[in-house]
Amino acid sequence: MGDILPCMTCDTGSRLFIFSLKGGAADGEAVFVRYGEFDDGYTTAAGALVAKDDTARPNNTIAWTASIGLDGRLGGWRPLDLNTNTRTSPWPSFSPDGGHVAYLAIATDPTRRNLVVRNLATGQDREIYESAYSSLACQYSIRNPRVFCTVEKEKGESELFSVDVESGAIEHIASFAEPRYLVRCGRDDQTFYLSPNTWLPAQSDPPILEWNRSTGRETVIIEDREHYAMPSPDGRSIVGLRDGVLAIRPITGGDWMPLVSGVGINSPVYATPDGNWVVYEDQDATGRYGLFRVPVGGGKPEHLGDAPAHQYFKEWFFSPDSRKVLVYGAGASDLWLLENYVPADRK
Repeated sequence: MGDILPCMTCDTGSRLFIFSLKGGAADGEAVFVRYGEFDDGYTTAAGALVAKDDTARPNNTIAWTASIGLDGRLGGWRPLDLNTNTRTSPWPSFSPDGGHVAYLAIATDPTRRNLVVRNLATGQDREIYESAYSSLACQYSIRNPRVFCTVEKEKGESELFSVDVESGAIEHIASFAEPRYLVRCGRDDQTFYLSPNTWLPAQSDPPILEWNRSTGRETVIIEDREHYAMPSPDGRSIVGLRDGVLAIRPITGGDWMPLVSGVGINSPVYATPDGNWVVYEDQDATGRYGLFRVPVGGGKPEHLGDAPAHQYFKEWFFSPDSRKVLVYGAGASDLWLLENYVPADRK
């Protein structure tokens, strides 16, 4: 290929382009290759391009659900084949009765996302909203049959809206001049926890903002420096993990109170919706991954049970009654090889 080198770039629509380099500068227009969700790539000595695509397999994110018994132990994990991928979060969340899960599915056009409701009893999916944008983040209401969503539009503007699960009716709630991504919903359907960044579990830090629908007031409740911190569903506390120390503080500010030290896995931690526990992932004495919980007021940690497939997972979500849990982790990806690429004007 001489001095013509293939290079990879991804725009916000997750499209792969190839353009030539000559003399250290771009030579000619970029050429579109294919859609995808490209996580990594490199060139070989022969000039071929190898790219990792997370959308090549239809069910690329592995999710599981389990129930928590009255004895505080996890029941058996049940796998869910969600139509999503490892590149973007499915943002799963339970319905108020815990019988359904809303999540973001991949669309035929990967620049878009679809909001889908899964019936956990039958395993059937039902699409209730199709987005014209890929930057969709959604969460089920804790008390009503509706799903709240944010979407980033042109020029960085964002919209907060809700989708009625039964009718599919859309209700506009608010517009923001800057990007806003829905992280969690409050119990009253009036409080929403938003991030100004493209917030990905276990990959991005806060800040996290509390926005009140009634007043329109926006307040920073988690600063950038507060790593792996999340608001509790009851709106009273912030739980976080830093340097192996799991701690809690009031949502209005104040000092952190340590709950557990020596946590070996640096991952998000969450308070249960009933406000009684903080749940985190760690490894036991044998090195097996598992879920643990500790009372919000302090006390001895309890081992809920092993993690599904004994692996690290990205995030977990609880049903409003705190009796069910959903976790998800990465599935398989494909490597794609592009060989013998020469621009048409160079052939």
